[in-house]
Amino acid sequence: MDAKLHPGTRGDRLEATAPGGGPPRRGVIAEVMGGPGHEHYVVEWNDGHRSIHYPADGTRIVPAAHRRVSAGSVSVTTAASGAPESPR
Repeated sequence: MDAKLHPGTRGDRLEATAPGGGPPRRGVIAEVMGGPGHEHYVVEWNDGHRSIHYPADGTRIVPAAHRRVSAGSVSVTTAASGAPESPR
């Protein structure tokens, strides 16, 4: 879901496209900051870094409700494709 139209909540996954067409950066929303319509997020990125992210074009939210837990690992089913993706 487009982050500008559908704000995220704590625990949702966030994907941000990389400049130049590289692979998207992925993480989990640790905290929602700002008021309605001006949300920004503290994100724990898959590479271990933590930062504040201000959504822009190319930021996508994957709601926590779409995550499945199986045999101790977490996989994400994206709404667009329905295909599971492995966490990194």
